[in-house]
Amino acid sequence: MINEVREKFLKEYEENPHLYDSEDIEKIKQNDFYVRRYINYQNQGPEKGLKHMIKSYRWRKKFDVNNFDQFSVPREIYQMGAVVIYPPDKEGDLMMYIRGKMHRKVDIIEERIKHFFAYQVNQLDEKVGREHGFSLLIDATGSGYENADLGLLLFVFETLRTAFPNGIKYFIIYGLPWILNAFASFALSFLPSNALSKVRFFDKKQLFEFVDEENLPDFLGGKCKKPYRRVPRGAKDIYTLAALEGLSREETDKLLKPSLKYIENENFIYVDHFFHD
Repeated sequence: MINEVREKFLKEYEENPHLYDSEDIEKIKQNDFYVRRYINYQNQGPEKGLKHMIKSYRWRKKFDVNNFDQFSVPREIYQMGAVVIYPPDKEGDLMMYIRGKMHRKVDIIEERIKHFFAYQVNQLDEKVGREHGFSLLIDATGSGYENADLGLLLFVFETLRTAFPNGIKYFIIYGLPWILNAFASFALSFLPSNALSKVRFFDKKQLFEFVDEENLPDFLGGKCKKPYRRVPRGAKDIYTLAALEGLSREETDKLLKPSLKYIENENFIYVDHFFHD
């Protein structure tokens, strides 16, 4: 089935090469995983798997998932450490952590943040290179209505379903405040039953049963020393990027104010590339 679907997909690519990324095509040619995952997703088989594959790889090209300009988001985003790829759980599967309380919906960088997320999932997915190989944990501790962003959350769900089928092992929600229970229930209502089966609500005890303390980041009570506030050398500050968008310093200060307490001015490291160790 894998060879059959691959051959049909490559024929589609030959007829419409402009709709696909050549980097993706090479991976499909060389690794069965990038075909098999579509066949196995919800046991949909080769016919539906091929349709899913075509939709997925066209979206990947359009969204430019394989490429991201690390200087397109402000330095302060990196200094916050809001999205973290970290060591594995007790079963050896890598973890991605998203810190909900740090998020604010800011229209001017919304698409960049989505691209930032999609690129990181792509990097993680390639590193794992197998089905159900990583879990995503949303740390909702300290979050409130001001952090709730249904549009972004639905983008996360759809990105995982469309572009990375069978990639995720569990979607974990940790420390959800009661005031966001209704929001979480509404957001999860958009998920199909097979995706809902992967959702877990963890408390501290369950989290420590799932991930060793030595592999957890400090903001979750862990002891892992791996730096996660990684700032690319040459990253521009928010005022510089905002000025390019025509925003005044006063307007930028207003946007930045809710996040000031999360920006680390000393506790971070400079790296040549944010996405590489």
